[in-house]
Amino acid sequence: EVEGSLGGDLSGMFLVTELLNHACVPTASMHFFGDTVTLHAARDLQAGEEITNAYISTYLSLEDRQAQLFELYGFKCDCIRCRAESLVPQSIRDLDVELHSKRALGALL
Repeated sequence: EVEGSLGGDLSGMFLVTELLNHACVPTASMHFFGDTVTLHAARDLQAGEEITNAYISTYLSLEDRQAQLFELYGFKCDCIRCRAESLVPQSIRDLDVELHSKRALGALL
C-alpha cells in the first residue's frame, strides 16, 4: 500500500506485471510512479525470451533469498543464479556476504 494523492492508502494490481515470473538475475525491473508502473528491460532481450522480475532484493545471500521467497511466495527459486551459487562452498559464500556488509558499512561512514 502507498499513500495516494487523495490522502488515503491505496493499493493496486497491475495485471500484466503480475504475470512475471521471478529470477534472481531478472531480465527487467519495475518502477512505480504514482498509479503508473513501467517495466524496463535490464539488457537487450531475444525474441521469445522470458521477461522476469526480482520479487525480492537481489543483494541478499542465497540463503536469505531462498528463505524470503519461500516465506513470502511459497517456492524455492531454481534460477540460474541460485543453481550457480549453490555450487560455491559455504565458506566462500560467507566471505562474499562479509565483504558486501563491510562495503555497505563503509558507504555509510
